[in-house]
Amino acid sequence: MKKFKAVLAFTVLAFALTACGGKKAENVETEPASTSAASEHEGKEDENADVVALPDEFEAEYFEGIVTSVKGNRLTLKNEDKTMTFDITNAEITGDSALLTGCDAEAEYAKVDGDVYPADMVTVLMDVEQQAASENRDPYIYGVLQFADINDITIIDDSGVERTFDNQMSRTVSFNELKAGDPVYVTYCGTVFDEEEERGESEFTEPIAIKVVAADAVESEDAKANYFIGTVDSSYQNGIVSVANDIATFEVTADESIMNGINEEDEVKVYYDGALAGISVEATKIEKVNG
Repeated sequence: MKKFKAVLAFTVLAFALTACGGKKAENVETEPASTSAASEHEGKEDENADVVALPDEFEAEYFEGIVTSVKGNRLTLKNEDKTMTFDITNAEITGDSALLTGCDAEAEYAKVDGDVYPADMVTVLMDVEQQAASENRDPYIYGVLQFADINDITIIDDSGVERTFDNQMSRTVSFNELKAGDPVYVTYCGTVFDEEEERGESEFTEPIAIKVVAADAVESEDAKANYFIGTVDSSYQNGIVSVANDIATFEVTADESIMNGINEEDEVKVYYDGALAGISVEATKIEKVNG
């Protein structure tokens, strides 16, 4: 089928930290930002649980999976076969990156009675960006919201590191107005790691938030959808549409049928496959925002 290419100029919409978008929220922050929000998020259920001690002697077992949770001294990994939880109280954490929700890791542990196994070592095999690249998707980081305004959003991640993202083009998915201390998932393009490292073919150096999803809204359809909102700037017979905003320029490839009815200056949602970091994405659907 004939392919069209489109580049869509973003309108920096006022997506706020409210239910699924809206006006920009007032600045939100914790006091002090780096400690009280983390404590509020953790709560009693996230404090260190009873320690499951390593036996004096044991035959090491190994389990590799994606980190789905790091809470206190509990680490949960999931792969295609099963989910396992480990006590990491006395585990050595190795690898080139932090142990974060969404990264790929391997636990060396002792098999004991019960549902939680004591880990002797946990190795981070791929960080969140490398894992995302292997799945051809945008990376995300889980953390506790510290501050957000129309320009920036700051969270504290699983490892206690403060992460700041450009917030000018993000959308928010939340059932309630977000506030400091709320756990969120920030999907982004660019890198949060050392700029000198080879991070693939990303056009971005600073991390740019694409969507901010409240932890209790991750299963919603809007949270699962990958799209951005922009304005069609200009269109040509060959399907090339000029596009841009202050943040980035994206080239969107779409089937001819997807472009039917889309005209210059239309405000649209572009649903896409892949990752925005490469600047060029393939649209699965393009729809007008206001009919």
